[in-house]
Amino acid sequence: MEQKRLGIAASTDFDLGVQHGHVVAPGGLANTSGIDDLLRTFVAGARTVADFDHLPIPYRAVATTW
Repeated sequence: MEQKRLGIAASTDFDLGVQHGHVVAPGGLANTSGIDDLLRTFVAGARTVADFDHLPIPYRAVATTW
């Protein structure tokens, strides 16, 4: 998994398609490792907060069942 994130292990199979007269690339073609790293940084910082009320962005959710 780490090799894939760093772009070390890349697949050479590449299929393009045509949709509505335009060439389309398969999903997952873009490198999203920067986004992954950013989210991991946010999550890592939140793990150190012991009290939910001390997180940087206030948030509350309510769930109900029928």
